[in-house]
Amino acid sequence: MIFLIPGIPVSWQPGMGYSLGWNGLLGIPNAPFGIPNTSFGVPNTPFGVPNTPFGVPNTSFGVPNTPFGVPNTSFGVPNTPFGIPNTPFGVPNTSFGVPNTPFGVPNAPLGLPNTPLGIQKAPLGIQKAPLGLPNTPLGLPNAPFGLPNVPLGIQQAPLGLPPVLFRGSPARTGTPCRYASGERGEKMLDRSSRLPYHHTTMTPYCNETGPSPHSPQEEGAALPAKRRVEEAMLAHLDNLTKPRGSLGKLEAYCIKMAGIQNQVPPRIRKKGIYVFAGDQGITEEGVSLYPSEVTYQMVLNMLSGGAGINALAQRTGWEVIAVDAGVAGEFPPDEELPPQRSCRFIRAKIGKGCGNFYKTQAMSAQEAVKTLEQGKKLADDAQEQGYDLVAVGDLGIGNTSTAAAMLIAAGFSPEEMVDRGTGIDRERLEHKKRIIREAVALRKPAQTGEAIIEQVGSFDLGMMSGFILGLAGKGIPCVLDGFPVTAAAYLAAMINPQVKEFLFAGHQSKVAGHRPVLDNLGLSPIVSLDMHLGEGTGAVIGGYIIELAVHAARTMASFSQAQVSGKDIVEEKY
Repeated sequence: MIFLIPGIPVSWQPGMGYSLGWNGLLGIPNAPFGIPNTSFGVPNTPFGVPNTPFGVPNTSFGVPNTPFGVPNTSFGVPNTPFGIPNTPFGVPNTSFGVPNTPFGVPNAPLGLPNTPLGIQKAPLGIQKAPLGLPNTPLGLPNAPFGLPNVPLGIQQAPLGLPPVLFRGSPARTGTPCRYASGERGEKMLDRSSRLPYHHTTMTPYCNETGPSPHSPQEEGAALPAKRRVEEAMLAHLDNLTKPRGSLGKLEAYCIKMAGIQNQVPPRIRKKGIYVFAGDQGITEEGVSLYPSEVTYQMVLNMLSGGAGINALAQRTGWEVIAVDAGVAGEFPPDEELPPQRSCRFIRAKIGKGCGNFYKTQAMSAQEAVKTLEQGKKLADDAQEQGYDLVAVGDLGIGNTSTAAAMLIAAGFSPEEMVDRGTGIDRERLEHKKRIIREAVALRKPAQTGEAIIEQVGSFDLGMMSGFILGLAGKGIPCVLDGFPVTAAAYLAAMINPQVKEFLFAGHQSKVAGHRPVLDNLGLSPIVSLDMHLGEGTGAVIGGYIIELAVHAARTMASFSQAQVSGKDIVEEKY
């Protein structure tokens, strides 16, 4: 028996038996268990199998060519560090287990398709949104900070306090404004600059389901700044199922309506056309083909429902309001008037026809003030009636002569402003031009709206100016008719330039002077049909087109509602 002493090696030599030594255990040099060059008795391996750390050749844990026991894998699956081929985390061609993505979702750097942070087509992880929700930087549609249709993140509010928008400083005064884009100054807005001018002060506005937007303001106060409302309206239109801008001018009308009414989208539930009737003293000079008595007769015809305005208004859904501003004749009591076919009658007479301004001034200073004030009261009536849209019409023999005189006094050329009116012949036209030029020269009114109305105006046209002035701040858009109405609007704009912001030109009449005045007001006519009837007939047609535009904006489906693709396709404007 041989006793081994710990720490002292034992060697064996043939013929000599075992011996103690330092170069081998059990007598074999360089082998800890008695077999040369092995551990556990297998050559060249620490655990008894050649060339392997755990006893199986060329493997770890006993499987060839893999560190954890399965060939060509990590964690036992070939060609993958975590057990699934060709993926760092165990799923083929992926990271975190989903193919073709570093974090487990195909084609996405952080795990979801086509996005930098993991959600389809969005840089920070949610579909088509830079910070997480569709079409927005911070997560909600069409909003840079996360909520729909607003610039800084809360629905219909710029800085997060719903519902708030901005009001602005007064519009500039001086020469009537013109706009750079669109036909003759109309705000036809393209994709890059579809919104005019703009301001900064704050004011509440109501949304589609809120209270009426017609909140009164003191006369002369700043009109609501429209920029943010118009931008929201533009975003609303661009989200409808149509190519961007494809409704053309109808979209411009909707944007302007939204800015005036201070709501997106705008609405038209009820609309009224105010027809101002009055006799003109200048007819005594033979400037018109018809006698002044026709004014009175035509008012009765309108009250009976037989005038052109009755026919067009009935078909297009307008309520007609006949206003006696200064008709020479006296109308019978209401109970004796003809049956009123949806036609209200308002007695607002200042006098029985104005003065003949060829011989004297048209009215006294007190009458001029009363005329404007009476018009403003009728604007209050429009608000009380709940009209979302109003129009202005005229009825009065000789009123194109009065309109021309007012505009010439305001600085327009007589050659542009004096036209045939009711179809006079060339000889009478030359007579009309001479009378009006001489009358303005005789009166020499100061170039203010009030002075011009007093010297060469009339009760009906002056009341129209007051009506337009009274609409300021009420949020009610106003559609103008032809030449006399536009002349009254021009004088109103001389008194308060802000009124131009809520006016529409219903049409361009055949009267030569109409278009130059529209151009100076910055208005483009909605239609041009060679009409020159008056009564508001062109205004109700143009206003009806506005209503069609608003109806489309309110009822068309959005891309998301209709599940139509292509909302984010970039289109080239034309």
